[in-house]
Amino acid sequence: MSTAKFQKKVMTMLADIRLELHEQREGKEMAISDLQTIPFQARSIEELQRIDDTLKSPEDCLKMTMALAYVGESSINENARKILQKLMTNETMSAYSIKGKKGKLRFQNLKLFQVVLDAAVRTMQCTETTAETAMSVALKYAPDRRGGDGRKKADGELLLS
Repeated sequence: MSTAKFQKKVMTMLADIRLELHEQREGKEMAISDLQTIPFQARSIEELQRIDDTLKSPEDCLKMTMALAYVGESSINENARKILQKLMTNETMSAYSIKGKKGKLRFQNLKLFQVVLDAAVRTMQCTETTAETAMSVALKYAPDRRGGDGRKKADGELLLS
């Protein structure tokens, strides 16, 4: 490779790096200035629905996604659980599953589903399928965690294990 070609390639790469840093800086500033977009933890299904209703525009969704993307953990499962815990209590999580099976509400129907999914993918740099599986696990085991509703039989009776 000639010197001129090499210099041009290096300059192009530097310009790309500079642009990427600029975009990251803008995203960080937006998320930090919009941390108020993360509402208080929803303590009921109704409160979670109200939070979901505030996500009217793609800009609102992006702001919340960027703010939630700052929740950092070492694994995707921990990250998804922490993001969900920022939004709702374990008791509220106990009422949901990803697909809405076993008498639970369908989390995929909420706009928050895509927001949480995007935040987890952005933070952990994983696939959407991996992030969705991690969210599913977090919702599945919410009844077992402190503040969860506990496991129930089909007739609503609490299971003691």
